[in-house]
Amino acid sequence: MLRYDDRHLKMNAKKAWQFTSQDFASDVQSTSEFLEDQSEIGNNKIGLIGHSEGGFIASIVGTQNPNIAFIISLAGPGVSGKTIAINQANDFNTSEIDKQYAIKAVEIVVNESDYKKRIKRLKQHLIKTYGWLNYFKNTRKRGLLSIAASNWNKQFCESNPQDYWKQITTAVLAINGDKDIQVKAHENLPVIEQALKQAENPNYKIKTIKNANHLFQINETIDMRDYNAMFKDYFDSK
Repeated sequence: MLRYDDRHLKMNAKKAWQFTSQDFASDVQSTSEFLEDQSEIGNNKIGLIGHSEGGFIASIVGTQNPNIAFIISLAGPGVSGKTIAINQANDFNTSEIDKQYAIKAVEIVVNESDYKKRIKRLKQHLIKTYGWLNYFKNTRKRGLLSIAASNWNKQFCESNPQDYWKQITTAVLAINGDKDIQVKAHENLPVIEQALKQAENPNYKIKTIKNANHLFQINETIDMRDYNAMFKDYFDSK
C-alpha cells in the first residue's frame, strides 16, 4: 500500500484551500503511474481507496487511468457537491438563521466565478445576516470566509460525481455509514449504484454499514454533539 501526504501539508489555510479535487486527482494519477513503473507491480494491479472526497477523487482517476483494477469508496459522494453542501447546511446548523445563512452562502459560491468578488459577497452576506457587531465577535465564521470562497469549495460545489461514476467499468466497492450526516448513505449510495448501472458495470457492490458515522465509528445516535465529538475521539485515539 502506498500512502502519501496531501500537497497542502503544513500550508496555511489561505494557501492550502487554493487546490481543488482535480489537483488531488492529478496527484493520485502521478502516484499510480509511479507504481505502474515498478517492475514488481506493473499494470492492472493497482487499486484506489478513498475516504469522503477521496472517494470522489478515486472516481475521477478511474475515468482517466484504464489500468486501475478496483476502486473502494468509503463515505464517498454520489450526489452533486452543491446538494451535499446544502444538506450539510441544514443538518449541521440548529438555528434557522444559521441554516439560511449557510444555504445562501452556497448559492454565492456557485454563482460567483471571481474569487475576490466571492469573498466580498460572502463577507457582505455575513454582515447582513448577523450585523456588524456579531461579525466582529464571531471569529469562527469570519475565519471560514476564505475557505468558503476558495477555489476548492467552488469546484466541489460545482462537481457532480455521477459524471464520473457512470464511466467506471472497473470493480467498485462503495461503503457508507447509515449514521453519517456529512455524506448520507441513503442519498448517495443509490446514485452511485444507478451511475454504475448506466456504465454497464458488471462488478460492483454497494454496502451500508449500520450505526456507522462518517469516520466509520459505530455510533448509536446522530445527535449533533456526538457527531462533533467523534473528531476529538478519532484524533485522541491516534
